[in-house]
Amino acid sequence: MTQLTFLKLEENNLEGTIPSSFSELKSIELLDLGSNNLEGTIPSSFSKLRSIEVLYLDENNLEGTIPSSFSELKSVELLGLGGNNLEGTIPSSFSELKSIEHLYLNENNLSGMLDFDMFLNFKNLTSLDLSSNNLTLLTKANSNDTLQQFETLDLSSCNLRKFPDFLRNQNKLSFLHLSHNNLQGLIPKWFYNASIESLEFINLSENFLVGFEQSPIVLPWSKLSSLDLGNNSLQGSLPIPPPSTTIYRVQRNFIREMSSLLICNLSSLELLDLSYNNLSGMLPPCLGNFSSPLLVLQLRSNDFHGTIPKTWSKGSGLKMIDLSENQLQGQLPRSMANCMMLELPSCCFSGNLPTEYFLYWNAMKVVGANQLIYMELDITSRDGSFNGTVLCTVTVTNKGLNLEYDKIQDLFTDIYIGAGESSATTLEWPMSELIRNPRIMEKAQAEVRQVLIGKRKLEGKDMQQLDFAKYDQRNFKITSSCSLTNKRIQGKM
Repeated sequence: MTQLTFLKLEENNLEGTIPSSFSELKSIELLDLGSNNLEGTIPSSFSKLRSIEVLYLDENNLEGTIPSSFSELKSVELLGLGGNNLEGTIPSSFSELKSIEHLYLNENNLSGMLDFDMFLNFKNLTSLDLSSNNLTLLTKANSNDTLQQFETLDLSSCNLRKFPDFLRNQNKLSFLHLSHNNLQGLIPKWFYNASIESLEFINLSENFLVGFEQSPIVLPWSKLSSLDLGNNSLQGSLPIPPPSTTIYRVQRNFIREMSSLLICNLSSLELLDLSYNNLSGMLPPCLGNFSSPLLVLQLRSNDFHGTIPKTWSKGSGLKMIDLSENQLQGQLPRSMANCMMLELPSCCFSGNLPTEYFLYWNAMKVVGANQLIYMELDITSRDGSFNGTVLCTVTVTNKGLNLEYDKIQDLFTDIYIGAGESSATTLEWPMSELIRNPRIMEKAQAEVRQVLIGKRKLEGKDMQQLDFAKYDQRNFKITSSCSLTNKRIQGKM
């Protein structure tokens, strides 16, 4: 075993501590113990692995501090320690890892002040992830002369108060994640020139940004695929990304204006989230032109009026659409038959909802109820550049009381149309009592499982056998809200 050079044991159910005998693998070049259930501390004897080039210890339950002796791993090119319970500071001796190219320290309990200049001395470092710790990152104002060039950089949740100045000099970045910081004010003009020809993913969400300094008509990153500006304080006009964009999120801001002409150029969009803004006017007819690529459309809680574009009838790949809390009216396009999740305004649609619509809403039918999961929708961009999950919350209004639930089991994945006037389409479910009473919920689930024996889906006649479905529904109104979470998984060599 001492001559072993390659050992991969990832994604098993390995438990216990890491044996110190691993340090006897003098010739090991790649060791992968990631995604197991390993506990305890990282053996300091790992510093004897002088030939190691790739070391994965990520996604375990390791605790304690990062051994300062890791600085002796002179050949290591990739070090993955993310997704553990490591604490303390990042050893200053890390600056001696001259060969390091990929460093992942994310999702631990690391803390303290950290001078980012430490990483600017790693001339080979191209991938760095410090996200989701308790670090306070310190960056200097005159770092623009560095020769360091990153390709992927995740500094989310690093207590940043301003855009790091060293980004001015970056021209190879493809992935930049600065969410959940304390970035305030305007996005600086110089930021538009950062990696203008290479950036594909930008996330500035969950900050305190109010706008762009001298905002360009169209944002300049020519290869941009995903842009997230959600949960800030952006005002004025909607920033328009380049036509290459497939994921665009600007939810929960104060945007008032949107150029229909410019938004119509985004014909590659697969997810568009403009919910919880101050947008008004009619829905741009060109939204229907996005029918083929568009998977998710979220326009909830704005002030749009008029009708839903009928151009969607040309064929739609939509899996989820949320137009609730607007002033829309008219008829539903038949093209919405492919939707897995559909939410509409509570007041303004009239006429009959054709029964054949329900025949095509297969994704909303209760199937496989013996394997209940939480209500969500997995989204993968067609080019594979983004993978995420739309997680849904449900707000149940019972006699004027609003109750919001973060996780809803897919037994109740349904079409939510709020109660309105007698002429409005109404479909309500008595979910509040079920959600507030776990025992009743369990009974309801057991009833459904019993009725489903030997069947793939519930039929109308089966409802007579479900006691929970006979509850008086007149006092209930249900609305849902869904948000996208990034499920980026770091690739392994």
